[in-house]
This record gives sequence, C-alpha cells and structure tokens, in this order.
Amino acid sequence: MTKMTNNRIQYFIGLLCTVLFLVGSPALAFANRQPNAPDNFSVSPLLGDLPLQKGQRYFALRSLDHTTYQLPILVKNDSDLPMKVTTSFNNAITADNGTISYNDRRAEPRGRDSLTNKLIGPRTQKLTLAPHSNQVVTYKINTGRQGAGVTLGGITATSMVDRKEEIKNNVTFVTGVALNHNPKRPVLKTLTFQQATVEPRSDGTIIVAKVKNAKPQLFQHLRGKIMVRQGTRTILTQPLQDVSIAPNSTVKFTLPPKHMAAGKYQVVLKLHNKTQATTLHRNLVLKQSLN
Repeated sequence: MTKMTNNRIQYFIGLLCTVLFLVGSPALAFANRQPNAPDNFSVSPLLGDLPLQKGQRYFALRSLDHTTYQLPILVKNDSDLPMKVTTSFNNAITADNGTISYNDRRAEPRGRDSLTNKLIGPRTQKLTLAPHSNQVVTYKINTGRQGAGVTLGGITATSMVDRKEEIKNNVTFVTGVALNHNPKRPVLKTLTFQQATVEPRSDGTIIVAKVKNAKPQLFQHLRGKIMVRQGTRTILTQPLQDVSIAPNSTVKFTLPPKHMAAGKYQVVLKLHNKTQATTLHRNLVLKQSLN
C-alpha cells in the first residue's frame, strides 16, 4: 500500500482525544496527555483565586449558594497556521459500563442538578486563533440554590489539528467542572436496578442492565461483575473494572452476545469498593432464543 493511501486512510480514521479523567475521592481530575498528542494545540484551566478543593487542578469548586463563578480556560495555538476551535459547556453523563463522558450536548440530568442550567450565556463558543497565539475563553455560572452533593460537568475544546505527513486529527481537551456543596460519602446501596433487557448490536443480541444513580453523588473506582443466572447455574459473566458513575445519571452495563434459549433468567450486578458492596438483580424473560 502506498504512503499516500496510508495517509488518506489515517485522515479519515485518525481520532485523538486527550481528556481530563475523574479519579480519587470525592472528585479529582488531571490532564492525561497521550504520548502522541500534538504540541501545537493545548488547553488549560486558569484556576486563579477560585475556592477549589484542596490539591485539585481543575474547576473543583467548594461552591456556595447563589454565587457567581467565572471559569476561564486558556486555548493555545502553537502552529504556523490559523486554528479554529469550538468550546462547549456540557453536563456529565455515565457512558456504557461505567465511564464518565462530557461530550454529549443532550446529556442528562435536568433541573437543579444540571450544571448547564446554572450557566450564564451560550453553551458553545467558536474562535479562530492566529498562528502562535492564545485566547482566554470564559464561562460564567451562578449556583442558585444547591442541595448537598456534587454537580458535575465539563468544558470541551475541539479543533482539527495538523499532524505529520498531512494527517489531521479531531483533538478534544476536556476540563472538568464540579460544584461540591457539602457532599456526603456516596452510598452504593442507593443505586437502583431499573431494567434488564436485550438490545441488538452489530455482533449479535446483548443483555443490558440499566442502573440509576438518582442522587448527587459521584462513584469512582468501583469493581464487580454482571452475571446471568438460571436457577443456581451461571450462564454468563462479565467482570467490571474501574467503574465510575456520575451524579444523577443512568448507566448501562452490557453482557457480550451468547446463545441463550428462551426461558426465565436473572441478571445480577455486584459492585464494591474498599468499604462498601451492593448486589442488585432483575428478572429477565426471553420469549425466544438469542443468537
């Protein structure tokens, strides 16, 4: 295959994401820079004199009611070409199998527990940076009346960045935003198993367990497994590692495709951390065989 063909293929499939992951307790984020991340585009929060949780390097605010905070990020273009950047202010959700995502503009939750409902001004901003320049983008929020707990979201900044050999990549940085107002220790037993169902996927039909975290509590670094049982026999098991669940969000845990006859089953979810454990279960009736 020619070098030009390789470049064209990589142009269409090249995707690089550098994201601020949430780790620690109750909420810690840090920039996890990929080894091949571009040097010509970067984003960093300007923390200034904001009331941050001790030791944090993102917008982890010790927030007060009815208070306005400004959240500036510094966007840098160190390339020799103009760069178009789009920033967006989003709620945090929990993606499948327990990873926190900040990229969905339609993300739940709503109401008082929604970070976007506290925003003053537009959620999206577009800018064009001259070569070797930088610009500060500022979002402003007013906390309003808060309940005790964590309200979580993030600011994304995305640009199409030139790479070596004429390859371009859609590069996204995420800066976490967390309002921490008298947060309590998250309690695993408050999670609820809403539904066990089946869904089609490209490689077959899968079993899905839908679990709700209805409180403003952030779960991190959970471990466990999801199983399908028939009587005392375990039909299928999927281990779960490093699970995170955003406040006031729903998460889907999935099991891989497997041939299963029609009949009655039970889906069991076990989650634990160093101090707590919970077991959730739902019945599942298959009216016809799977896969």
